[in-house]
Amino acid sequence: MPNYYNVSVHTSTEEAGDSVATQTLPNSTILNITPHMGYVVDASNFYIGDPLPPEIDSVSFSDSTTPGTSGNIVYATVTLNPQFSMPSSNYTIEIDIDGVALPTSTMGPFDITLVSNVPDGYCTPVMWPMNQSANRNNPLQRCEGNFWESEEFSPPVTSHIASSSAGFIREVWKVDNAPINTLLPIFRKVAFSSVGYYFPTPPSYTIQGYVNNYTVEESPNNLEVTTVVTSDVGNSNIIHLDATTGIIPGMIISAVSGNVFSVANANPGEWPHAGLDVRVLSVNHIARTVEVSEAQPYIFNGNTLSFSTQDQNGNVLTKEFVFSFTADSNVQELDSIIHFAAVPVQIPTQSLQGNTSGTSTVPVITQVTI
Repeated sequence: MPNYYNVSVHTSTEEAGDSVATQTLPNSTILNITPHMGYVVDASNFYIGDPLPPEIDSVSFSDSTTPGTSGNIVYATVTLNPQFSMPSSNYTIEIDIDGVALPTSTMGPFDITLVSNVPDGYCTPVMWPMNQSANRNNPLQRCEGNFWESEEFSPPVTSHIASSSAGFIREVWKVDNAPINTLLPIFRKVAFSSVGYYFPTPPSYTIQGYVNNYTVEESPNNLEVTTVVTSDVGNSNIIHLDATTGIIPGMIISAVSGNVFSVANANPGEWPHAGLDVRVLSVNHIARTVEVSEAQPYIFNGNTLSFSTQDQNGNVLTKEFVFSFTADSNVQELDSIIHFAAVPVQIPTQSLQGNTSGTSTVPVITQVTI
């Protein structure tokens, strides 16, 4: 079986009686292991097969540059036994070096194309509450379902394209020159229900192809994040916080220290007619702000806010997924597809979380175990 590499031969001229002990014989020498064209070598793939002859004390392997890349040579450092001395005639020492050189196509870098699909028909950003100027009393202008949010990690993502295809919104995520066996964050996706809606079954996904190459992080169904307001909101939709870590779109304001919580500005008769169900629309982790679905005139500097992924009945309102991928080969489009599912339903009016008085605190989630 061909090895697809060559090992150099070391030859030296010595006098009879030259020895390592008297320093008339070098105590070590280096043999070069060079791959054939189209192959690469890695020191970790080489070893000594048969037991070393008594003239050799040890052999170690090292790389001249990055292992498994073009131009790398493996050095085999051969150390002689200190007791060895040159006999009176020519002498050959044989060492059994075993290993493998790999085709460059298996060592990277690789081009990866991943595909994700979400069912078509979800709400668009022009609908209320994402679009605060839309008429929420008009079912054609408000979201009666859920939103999806996508975010690619760039780098390593070099291209992200979304298009409509056969009842799905298809997103194509490309990574060029991905290093071998390196976990790369690819994209983040959040499914969050609109005001007045929840997921009776938490949003989910299935992976088709290269399943073992993925690492997926999911937000807990019962996540609660507590933080502190750093300035009066002033009847605005933007809330400044001391930290936003863990807050994701779709979370509900589940508790506020002070006078009130989840204050909605819906006038009598306006949708959602009862309750408040104030949701996070977007998060700016750099500015440490969140945008919520209703202006909040009764939230002030120093108030403690709690944001939850569940309503008071334990219904899931939002779910975040972060997908990472470890490349060990090229991945062509359609070789690996992630299918998402999220089916929201309406919350019964009498179960909407919150109060409309604006004068008292009505805590709903009293304890969440993560």
